[in-house]
Amino acid sequence: MKTGVRVLDIMTRKPVTVGSDATVRACAKLMLKNKVGSLIIKKDSKLLGILTEKDLVEEIVARGKNPDKIKAREIMTTKPQTIRPSADVYDAMVRMKKRRIRRLPVVENGRFIGLITDKDILRVEPQLFDLITEKYRTIGLKRKPGVEYLEGECEV
Repeated sequence: MKTGVRVLDIMTRKPVTVGSDATVRACAKLMLKNKVGSLIIKKDSKLLGILTEKDLVEEIVARGKNPDKIKAREIMTTKPQTIRPSADVYDAMVRMKKRRIRRLPVVENGRFIGLITDKDILRVEPQLFDLITEKYRTIGLKRKPGVEYLEGECEV
């Protein structure tokens, strides 16, 4: 179900970014200051990775590591899923749901140009949330062997 809305139209064009040498404490403070749940790790216009609040909890807090001694590059997600700016927001939402992620860096010709989040999509296309959620609930159902299932929309 294409929406006709491109990723480029709703993405954040200037997300919060940081270099890979920043300490985890500095990253956490930057996230808090800017009220964001992730930081883009980049060098010039090249995407190096993404650091999320989940990374901070799992890699630092839960393991009792010192955030002053760990660098962003040590815990960031390298090679994150990305999307093209010309992609439809429906495709972005499907990719996020499939990969169980909430953010997609937007990359064009190898250059990082923005970030799209599930909140960005739901702000512009709120009906996608129900459609995607319902679709994935249906896919997740256990099916009985030997029973034929039909999928589609009810027209009644």
